[in-house]
Amino acid sequence: HGLVEVVAHMMHKGQGPADRRAAQDVLQAAAGRGHVQLTELLLGSVAAWFSKQEAVECCMSAAAYRGQLALCETLLRDHGADARAQFLLENAAYAGREALCRLLLQYGAQANANDCEALVCASHGGHADVAVLLLQHGASVD
Repeated sequence: HGLVEVVAHMMHKGQGPADRRAAQDVLQAAAGRGHVQLTELLLGSVAAWFSKQEAVECCMSAAAYRGQLALCETLLRDHGADARAQFLLENAAYAGREALCRLLLQYGAQANANDCEALVCASHGGHADVAVLLLQHGASVD
């Protein structure tokens, strides 16, 4: 059996996360490793501990932090993740993840938010390509 099938079988037998912290750990582990199918399966299983939006944001945070572009796109497109969450663009910019920055901007992140903190992060991280992208999307050096 694959991982998704094993987890689905365990959940069917009532062997899901025991508490909120365990549910959060499982969501973050799956999302951080970029397991799209497993993350989607788990999103449906944590209703006892999180609202759907809380669970999606937990997954988005972990996926973005680890640079899991495909999962980030799935969460944004299919699950309503909020690309405008303050830390997402800043962290992606600091890490030099240009494709992730581009995706977040496409889904509504603001390059000029929070006094252009993402631009500062890109600069501190030494990522000129990301800084140029942010400037092209409205970040200001003033």
